[in-house]
Amino acid sequence: MSAGTDPRDRDIMQLRQQLAVVTARLAQACPMDHARQADASRHATLVAAQKAVTAAGMDLQAAMQAVVEGAVAIAPRADGAVIELREGEELVYRAACGVAAPHVGLRLRLHGALSGLSLLEGRPLLCTDTETDERVDRAACRRIGIRSMIVVPIPHRGVFVGVLKLHSAEAHGLSAADVPVAQLLVGVLTAGLSSIAEAAALDALHASEARLRLATEAAAIGTWDFNPQSRALQWDARCKALFGLPPETAVEYGTFFARLHPDDRATVRRAMEAALDPAGAGEYGIEFRTIAPLDGTERWVAAKGRAFFEGDGPARRPIRLIGTVLDITDRRHAEENLRRLNTSLEARVEERTAALARAAAERQAAEEQLRQAQKMQALGQLTGGIAHDFNNLLLVITGSAELLRRPQVAEQTRQTLADAIARAAGRAATLTAQLLAFARRQPLMPEVFDLNARMRETTAMLQRLLGAPYRVETDLAGDLWAVQADPNQLEVALVNIGVNARDAMPDGGTLRITTRNVVLPAEGERPAGDYVCLSVQDTGTGIAAELLGRVFEPFFTTKETGRGTGLGLSQVWGFAAQSGGGVRIESRPGHGTTVILQLPRARRAVETATEDAAPPLVSGEGTILLVEDNPQVAELGQMLLEELGYKVVNAGSGERALDLLAGTAGIDLVFSDIVMPGMSGIELAREVRRMHPELPVVLATGYSDVAAREGTGEIPILAKPYRLETLAGTLQRAFAARPSGPLSR
Repeated sequence: MSAGTDPRDRDIMQLRQQLAVVTARLAQACPMDHARQADASRHATLVAAQKAVTAAGMDLQAAMQAVVEGAVAIAPRADGAVIELREGEELVYRAACGVAAPHVGLRLRLHGALSGLSLLEGRPLLCTDTETDERVDRAACRRIGIRSMIVVPIPHRGVFVGVLKLHSAEAHGLSAADVPVAQLLVGVLTAGLSSIAEAAALDALHASEARLRLATEAAAIGTWDFNPQSRALQWDARCKALFGLPPETAVEYGTFFARLHPDDRATVRRAMEAALDPAGAGEYGIEFRTIAPLDGTERWVAAKGRAFFEGDGPARRPIRLIGTVLDITDRRHAEENLRRLNTSLEARVEERTAALARAAAERQAAEEQLRQAQKMQALGQLTGGIAHDFNNLLLVITGSAELLRRPQVAEQTRQTLADAIARAAGRAATLTAQLLAFARRQPLMPEVFDLNARMRETTAMLQRLLGAPYRVETDLAGDLWAVQADPNQLEVALVNIGVNARDAMPDGGTLRITTRNVVLPAEGERPAGDYVCLSVQDTGTGIAAELLGRVFEPFFTTKETGRGTGLGLSQVWGFAAQSGGGVRIESRPGHGTTVILQLPRARRAVETATEDAAPPLVSGEGTILLVEDNPQVAELGQMLLEELGYKVVNAGSGERALDLLAGTAGIDLVFSDIVMPGMSGIELAREVRRMHPELPVVLATGYSDVAAREGTGEIPILAKPYRLETLAGTLQRAFAARPSGPLSR
């Protein structure tokens, strides 16, 4: 076909040839005068249909409408025509005229209808009477008013996409003589579909080329094409400009290497050889320098490309290497300047220069230094407070002890001083426990409890904490599952959340506590399963989105200096994680903040709370193996045990304790410290349980990271310092509850 020929003109010429054949057939079937008149009329109608389809251009709907209108005009006994297009397992009325016009959009089943059968078999079908033909959908035919019809499938690109249907309200209204006309009209539509598809593809190609051209021009990207067999090399104008050449300059393979920086030629040659290697991946990517021939301008260029091969095995060879080039001079200069700046800054820091000028790249380091300073300030405040409290307590203890050493101290004064020492020691123990909990290093004491009942008790405490301008509301689920967690640490977490909420609502507001049952997928260290969500929502100022990811970081705070240390939400996070759950936070500036605690569902029934009454001091019986590495603590422990009536055998280490157990008869209980050199108390307890499962074990510690992290199983643990009454009760319970098996681990 010549370059100036339109594909649609070729299709029209073919249709006219088909029209001549149809006209000849019609002439044989009709008397001369009537046949000529009918042929002339049909011919005119077909030509009009062709013109309408051609005029429709890219408008598929207009082309289909022209065909159905032409069909009714050519077949005088047809009172309607419709084009049905396939959509999945249905045929949809897309264009119609005559009595079928009101039914555009009607959907018919592909199977069970004459249209579907014609499309699936790919051939025309004639039905002269729908009431007797088993192939038709009689209900649909009666609804539309069809008694006879012709259905012709519509092909497009090797598949049938729909049908043209002519129909009449009269039985035998359409006959086999009308089938060629319907086929010819389908041919008109098929030619139109091909023209539309070709035009659309051509438009898409032109648009794609235009987008590619605009993109390369906007990005200042050059293109190149190299034939390794002929050594022919093609560069576009941009590529030539990067090598300092005018657009009209002819280039060859030698031109490329001649314009490379001498120090880069060997590296570039190796990269090209690797890309053209038939055994390689064909990838080409390298950065190099070019030297302009006229003024010697040096540019940095990034080249990327891909090699194409033909043949297999030993006959495989490269036939093309094509790619792009990009000017990266500015980027390389910026990188070099940054490197020099970093070198200069490092040297000035080493020289301890007071007037250090910070570049933009050091902003993150400066911010980190600021955060570290804030952390140290917070630690200083915390340490100062601890030192103040402990010094006060030590004053009470040392002063009372000194007075007790004085002769002739009255008995009442002696008792008063002893009580003061005991109260100060108790206060010190409480303060230490609070610090361990704050640092998430205190062993949790999980219980199974009703969270709703706990929240009803806590609400009043939070209301007192927040004060008059604030209101605490609750929305507690009625069917809430029981939870397993440390209730005291939960209360600490709620206090921390409440304090943050109060600070975010300087003019007062509402704190809303909500409980819900949820099923959560696994996320991070939190396993999938059933959880109880405890949500605490305030009506405060909210938190900016860029800060939400940092709110659980230790010492991170958005408050002004002196209003907080940034440790409150860290305690909340640590408690939730240590409890086997999780925590997340939702907030928007101006819309308040919601902290959501996810606590694991308990698999046991709620434990009934009982008051822990101090057990009476009952004289003990039996021999206790006391394991303590600190001589002073061991001496005091022996005195307390003997005061309770027990016999005591001392061991300064876990290893010594095992030796004594192996060689000493009559030991009834092991009482051991946890933190000791060598074998720890927990390791000793496991060995005792393994070797002597019937022997009770009690552990004591002031702090143990292993106990805090892993727990001690069923072994009771006594927190130092302990009172004589507490020691007596713990030992009595240990004797009463003999172990049933080895230490869980």
